[in-house]
Amino acid sequence: MLIILLFTLFTLIIATPISCDSYQSQSGSDSNSQTDIELIMSFGCYFIVTQQTTFKSISGEGTVVISGAVEVTVNDYKGGIIQLNNENAKVNIVKTTDSLTSDNSKSQKKIVGKGTTVIKPQSKDVTIKLDMVGSSSLVVESIQQYFKLVIGTLYLNNNIDVGKYCELSVSQLTSTITNKECSIKTTGKKMVITEIDADLYRLVEPTQVIISTTPINETYSNIVKCKLDGTFITESDLVCPCQNLNGYECELEFTGSTTNPIIFPDGDITLHKLILPSGATISGKGSLSVMNLEIKGDITINGFSRVDIKSQTGEFKIIISTKGKIKGTETKNLVFSPSSSSVIIEYYGTSIETLIIDKDGTFINNGNNIKTVTLNNGGKYTVPEGITVNSSTIKVCPTCVVNINGEYTESLKIESTGTGDNTNNEYNVKFGIFKDFVEEVVKSEGSNKITFHPSGKKVIFKEKDYTNTNELIDGCDYTKKFYKTNTKNKCATMKVEGFEPIEISLTNDGTEADKFIIENGLSVNTSKVIFKTCGTIKSLKFLLYDITLSKQSSQTNCELTVTEGLKSESKEIENYNSELKLTLENIQVKETDISVPKLVLKSTTIIANKDIKIPTLSMDGKSKINLEQYGLIVDEVSFEFSGITETNKPDAMIISTKDKGFRVQKLMRVSSIPNPEVKNIYITKQDDKITYSGDVPKQFYLACYGRALIYNIDTKYKCDEVFKIPKKCTFKTENSNIDFNSESSYNEALCPCHYSDPKGEQDLIGTCRIIFEENRKREDKIIITSNTDINVNEISINSPNEVIIQTPDKKIISKVYVLGKRLILEGSNIKLSEIEGTMESSSTSIPELELKGKSTISKITGNMNIIINKEAIIEKEHTTGNYYTGLDIKGTLNIRTGNKFETTNIKVYKTKIIKSKVIIDNTSTLDLKNIEIVMDLVNEESIFIGDVASRISGVSTSNMVIKGTSSNICQAIGSFSNSDNSRNNFIKSGMSDLGCSSKLWIVCSKKTLSYKCPGNTQCTFKSSTTELNGSDKTSYIDQENCPCSEAGSEIFTTGCETIIPSNVSGIIKGMKGSIETLTVDTDRIEIETLNSLSISTMRIRGINKFKGNNNIKIDVIDIFTSLPTRITFDNPVSISATKVSGSSVFFFFNNEVSIILGTTKEKSIKAGASISLSSTLSKDQNIELTTMEEMKEADLFISSNKEIKLGGSLYSKTLTITNTKEIINEEAMFIIPSGKEFNTKNLKVVSSYIKNYKIVETSDINYVNIEEYSDGVYIDNYKSYVTYGTKGKRSTDIICSMKKEGINSGIIPFDDKDKSTSWDRAGCSCDGDSCQVNMISDSDYRMIGINYEFVKNILIRNGDNLKTYTSILEGDKIQGENIEIDTGNIEFKVGEIKINKLIIKNESNISFIGINNTSTIENIILIKPGTTSILIKDGINPLTLKINNDNNTINSITLQNTNKVVISNTQSTINLGNVIIENSQLYLDSGIYELNEKTINFLVKSNDFMLVMGPSTQINSNTLEVKTLNFNIKIEKELEGPIYLLRTSYQNFISRFGVKFTITSNNNHLKGQALNSIDSKYELTQVCRIYVALVPKGYTITECPKDPCGTNEAGVFSQVTNGEVPKWAIAVIVVVGLIIIIALILLVAFILYAKLVLLKNRKNNKVFDDTENIFCASEVNDSDDIEKKEEVQDDNGENSISSESGSGSGSANDSGSGSVSSSYSASGSGSDNGSGSGSGSASE
Repeated sequence: MLIILLFTLFTLIIATPISCDSYQSQSGSDSNSQTDIELIMSFGCYFIVTQQTTFKSISGEGTVVISGAVEVTVNDYKGGIIQLNNENAKVNIVKTTDSLTSDNSKSQKKIVGKGTTVIKPQSKDVTIKLDMVGSSSLVVESIQQYFKLVIGTLYLNNNIDVGKYCELSVSQLTSTITNKECSIKTTGKKMVITEIDADLYRLVEPTQVIISTTPINETYSNIVKCKLDGTFITESDLVCPCQNLNGYECELEFTGSTTNPIIFPDGDITLHKLILPSGATISGKGSLSVMNLEIKGDITINGFSRVDIKSQTGEFKIIISTKGKIKGTETKNLVFSPSSSSVIIEYYGTSIETLIIDKDGTFINNGNNIKTVTLNNGGKYTVPEGITVNSSTIKVCPTCVVNINGEYTESLKIESTGTGDNTNNEYNVKFGIFKDFVEEVVKSEGSNKITFHPSGKKVIFKEKDYTNTNELIDGCDYTKKFYKTNTKNKCATMKVEGFEPIEISLTNDGTEADKFIIENGLSVNTSKVIFKTCGTIKSLKFLLYDITLSKQSSQTNCELTVTEGLKSESKEIENYNSELKLTLENIQVKETDISVPKLVLKSTTIIANKDIKIPTLSMDGKSKINLEQYGLIVDEVSFEFSGITETNKPDAMIISTKDKGFRVQKLMRVSSIPNPEVKNIYITKQDDKITYSGDVPKQFYLACYGRALIYNIDTKYKCDEVFKIPKKCTFKTENSNIDFNSESSYNEALCPCHYSDPKGEQDLIGTCRIIFEENRKREDKIIITSNTDINVNEISINSPNEVIIQTPDKKIISKVYVLGKRLILEGSNIKLSEIEGTMESSSTSIPELELKGKSTISKITGNMNIIINKEAIIEKEHTTGNYYTGLDIKGTLNIRTGNKFETTNIKVYKTKIIKSKVIIDNTSTLDLKNIEIVMDLVNEESIFIGDVASRISGVSTSNMVIKGTSSNICQAIGSFSNSDNSRNNFIKSGMSDLGCSSKLWIVCSKKTLSYKCPGNTQCTFKSSTTELNGSDKTSYIDQENCPCSEAGSEIFTTGCETIIPSNVSGIIKGMKGSIETLTVDTDRIEIETLNSLSISTMRIRGINKFKGNNNIKIDVIDIFTSLPTRITFDNPVSISATKVSGSSVFFFFNNEVSIILGTTKEKSIKAGASISLSSTLSKDQNIELTTMEEMKEADLFISSNKEIKLGGSLYSKTLTITNTKEIINEEAMFIIPSGKEFNTKNLKVVSSYIKNYKIVETSDINYVNIEEYSDGVYIDNYKSYVTYGTKGKRSTDIICSMKKEGINSGIIPFDDKDKSTSWDRAGCSCDGDSCQVNMISDSDYRMIGINYEFVKNILIRNGDNLKTYTSILEGDKIQGENIEIDTGNIEFKVGEIKINKLIIKNESNISFIGINNTSTIENIILIKPGTTSILIKDGINPLTLKINNDNNTINSITLQNTNKVVISNTQSTINLGNVIIENSQLYLDSGIYELNEKTINFLVKSNDFMLVMGPSTQINSNTLEVKTLNFNIKIEKELEGPIYLLRTSYQNFISRFGVKFTITSNNNHLKGQALNSIDSKYELTQVCRIYVALVPKGYTITECPKDPCGTNEAGVFSQVTNGEVPKWAIAVIVVVGLIIIIALILLVAFILYAKLVLLKNRKNNKVFDDTENIFCASEVNDSDDIEKKEEVQDDNGENSISSESGSGSGSANDSGSGSVSSSYSASGSGSDNGSGSGSGSASE
């Protein structure tokens, strides 16, 4: 009973499946093996096998690791990975079954590692399927039954022989080998290998495939060798026997017993070689063609329809009964036993000594002199022409026939073997050549009669000189004379007929070379005509089917020429082939029609005058066809090269300048080969055209892109040496869609120049570069498409546009030059021997090459950025030097250089769409100067794969960029199969480390979650109240596995869980390494570090402290208690996430700190929680704080003696701060990143030593959000900074720059709602005295909604492309400090503009449109005078422009429908340029204005003033010379009364400044004419003292309009402007004039009289009293009269002044001049405001 129970338990144990989902070692007894394990694996399972094991089945998604030199057998392999970790490990696969994974996808079956995979099927017709075999070796064992082996990816790392019974199918063949060759061989079933890695050299043959990473030494052979045991195998898809393989040469060797006949399968069979054992008998129903027959004893051949043997080795006897041909033999004895009388054997050998023909059939000896020939039973023996029979004995039966057509000697003996008569009615012996000794050769004695036909008589044309006649004989033949006339041998026609060969000469001995002419034609009705003379034959006509026309080669000083035609006139005769065969030997055919079905040329030249078409052509190497511009078309052609040497080989046998001038429509072959040393026999050759079209057999080579057809080409042949001009194909650039294969796409002929040699024989094809080059930019891309493989030497692309070369599902093989913007190659397989970019080392424009297909790259030169979309292999070592080499990996990159590959920058991805792979083989290294990693996914898939981590070098933290949504989660991007000592030299930093036993490269940008190495271990400290050591295993309960932390890392943990329980207090020293979870469930413990300490999650409560100087990195700190917790860190610490479950937690930091409050994944801060951060740091230590949004509901207390660097926006419900600095500086307490906000509901400040400081300064306005705050806190009006104890100011400007790209239709919203659609970042546009705005654009744009309350500076500038664009600023207002305009057309469409300074740096057109509020620009500065034009339009309220700098010149100023524009200047002269005033008013307030030779354009719509010059305005200060000022006046509509154009303080303005005017109007009756024109309706005049107006003629001004300047200077005086003086005025003037004249006469008389009186009184002074002297009136009496007279004079003077118009003298101020004399009158003049005159007198 116990035994049964134990057996049952054992059965249950071995039958129960084993499930595995993590690391699991093989368990069991201590026996050496385990059997019948059923293993089911989940994802993440690693099942370790350490002893010999038999699995009943393996399934699932995990990995079976075979560790050690053990053998494992898998009876049913359903899924998972089998990894062999030892070279001596072995796994036997008996059977496979397809299964599904948990997500219903097909389970993968992959074998990888170092050991051997053995395929051991146990039954017939089994199919074993594996997705990958990547072990070191693969062995196939079978049970002599056929089966299938299907492998997805096979790594061929050692030789494999799959044997006779395995049918192998491989989807992809690759390898990790270096510097050696590996092969797969089969001896039975055909292998199918769909794809071989493009980077591997390969040699593919039916029975083997050889691959290598270096060029393969073994040359390609298309010979398939098979050994058979005497019988043919009839299975399908066989490579052995090989007779049915198309395109390959088959070699069969039969071994074994020869008792049974070898029966060949039905059908025609062609073999390269056939090896037969002694005694073999072979037969078949079809034909048998053997290139080389090797016999090891006597053999028999029968039963075939035909046998052709090209060569034969072995001196044994052959018995043959089948018709055919035998050549190149070694056999001594041949028995010809034909199966029927129609059987004919042609023999071309030289070895047979004894021939027996024992039946009725025909043996044709084309070979040697056979010593003994025996003919029996009606046998026939033929020796053809060209064969000399010497010393041979031929035994002939009475019914047998011998044909001797060639030469023979006297030693030939022909004997009879019978006594019967000839019953065939034929001659027993036929001679083709007559010999005088022919009767001595034939022994016909007694009754043994042999009949013979002595053929071959000569025909000689004899000369006869007729001195008295020039008669031309009409017809000549061999029975008549050939006459000589006029030193020429002529006849009209000639006919040669007869069955015998005919010789033609002019003399009996035929030695002379005199020429003859056959005028009309030569008809030949005999088999051969031999000319022993030269001449001309106009046409040849042939009446038989096989004719030879020959001239003796000894006659080299003249030609035998046929000039007009070769024509067949033969009729079909029974027993003859109806097709004519013509042989020309040593003949010249010139300008001749050729109509011959079969033409044979021997030492013959044809010169064509039209296209030639010949069905069948044969040429020897001494013949030549010169086609010139014509072509030659043949169905079949054969070449005979037996007489060709290196010295006499032709330059070209067929010469044509026509494209594809030589065409073969069916077959080209060689009938005889030259000596092997004769190379490079040119069939055709042409410099710039394709010479040949048609079949190119193996011995021929169409070289140099079709420019030469060469036989037996030398492998060292170089096209570039023969054809000095390299081939170039340049694309036409008219279209953007280009057909690569169309000749019309190119500018040159012979294009495209495909390089089609698969073996890389570059020199045999020559160099050709395909070029696309253009300079113009397009809107669309250039697409070059090919529906075939592109296999060219070089492709050069130089275009500023994107160029795409597409070959769907095809290959691209080339060297590529990328010199332009971007090239995209799309193909299934892209092999690039070299990539060359721009060669300027300082180039800033890097061309891009994108590869959309499996690619292989050998060499890279120049500046290049390569984008890899699928799979690529780099084969050769590379250093960047002074150039840029960038790699953008969006697929898989294999580094197989065998040395270092260096990049300037490499970009890799781990995203949902793009998954990069970089695989480095174990002989290469990858040097990364810069690396960019984009991570949007978190998974276990590695990017970089290699054997050891030292394969990667060169990267440091400073040149590593990690981006993406998952970049802050640490994960492995590199995996290495083995550990080495790389970690200390690897990229070890806060962003990168080598961990997990140095087998994983782990990275993250800013860690929020560490990477966890596979596996998990728990270590709990022993109870202690004193001291424990975290590095000592005795401090742990589990001393075998603890401590579990690895050497310290900041970004990964080793799955180590360490617990400090509540029964531990005191101190724990020596903590270090990487811990997955650290639980501190105790109070008042001190943890002292020995080295860096990395913790993924730390769960902690109580009052605890960390001590030491080593870094502590914590991914998540979890305060898991509701009680207050206090944690002190003396170490530098980094905390990536914080969870708070209780009410309060206190952190004290005495060293460098970075802490994140909250997490990114979940809500982890309890609402109402309180977190305190207190830091006391030294000078070089910093604190960095990041608060997540969940801190909005928590309170935060911060006390710090250092600035706090915020990692983002700050969030807090109540923020209480204490600045514990001891020294006041300008730094804010919080340093916040650009674009981040400072958010708290309540800000409290606890006062400390420092009483005033800046709390925070944000990058933008409205980024400070504080609802309540303490006394002493100040927030600026724009909510951009916060201070305490002082108002302060911003330390930096807020800069907002307009976006240059992505603007929709050129319309830019001023307020883009923080979406960064208008501005380069969120938070714009700004406002305030720190706001600086940059509006820089390369396009026209219109910004709408502008509303600047105050802006410090606005910069408006065009971009960098040197073009001028229009900028429109539209909105409510712009107020601020400065606007700086660089270039462009600027339109201000704002209701109000108030700016302190407008700086115009370059040529600009500036417009102010729609000003509806009073606006002022306080100072306009023109950097380049004379280049700025100003337009003011549709203004409702005044706009004041103040120009206060020197040398100001405006190009033009235009006013349109604008109420008032004021221009003022206090420093220098303003030159307004071209002035246009349209229904507007221009007010020149102050300053000096240059108006010399200027034109002011007025467009008048009303009577109001259009130009106002204020009282302080001066004109033309730079010269006193009066020049011309032009008024160009256009009146839009007819107006009543004067039109006031100008207000000025100059009363003589018109004459002083030479004003001229022109009037135009839309009304026809108004004419634009000069002043004073009699037809003018208006006069331009100065009225009311200070106004210049257009006054209608005859109009009297009775009232002056109000002065626009507000002065009282204007006044009315009488003025008539009709040009006529009234009559009453004339009368008054006459009367007044007479009175004046009389008064003057009386005055003169009075003076004379008075003088006389005075002279008289001198003699008697006392004649009168003083009182009586009328000249001495008293002062009292006379004074009143004098005053009255002066008053009258003043009045008169004033009246005279008012009567003047526009003239006067004086100055602008009151002035006067005069003279006084005691005896003479005094006169004076004066003016007020520039005009006036007066006179007066006084007496003394």
